[in-house]
Amino acid sequence: MLFCCRRPVECIFITCMVFGACKTAPVVSTPSDRQQLIISLDSIYKEDQRYRVQADSLQRLNKWNDPALADCWKKMAAIDSSNVIAITQIIDKYGWPGKTRVGENGNATVFLVIQHADLATQQKYLPVLPAAVEKGDGRKDQLALLPDRV
Repeated sequence: MLFCCRRPVECIFITCMVFGACKTAPVVSTPSDRQQLIISLDSIYKEDQRYRVQADSLQRLNKWNDPALADCWKKMAAIDSSNVIAITQIIDKYGWPGKTRVGENGNATVFLVIQHADLATQQKYLPVLPAAVEKGDGRKDQLALLPDRV
């Protein structure tokens, strides 16, 4: 951690700015490109949450040993792997596709997939988030949560 910072978020932001890790996202070229991106993110969100909702229901019923819960975890892992590929391609192409480009739901989808990703992916994309928050394209609570996972 940098000693000039009082909070970890400041350190991430300063590191991002000093080392140029924050990319300025190109503008999505046409309204149809933007709409397609929103549709893709909506589909990714539904897949991301499908088995998490089922697992949550089973856990609330204290069915910790239910084979259905183990099945949910396996399916979540497989879906997370494919979602990470899709989301990292989006971030690599557009930068963090924030609220101004893809709406609150699209922004939440990007965050959730990165949050559910492996540690290396979280570490790779964490530096992109402070600039998005600064521009109003990311949420401050997301910026608070992701470093805790990393």
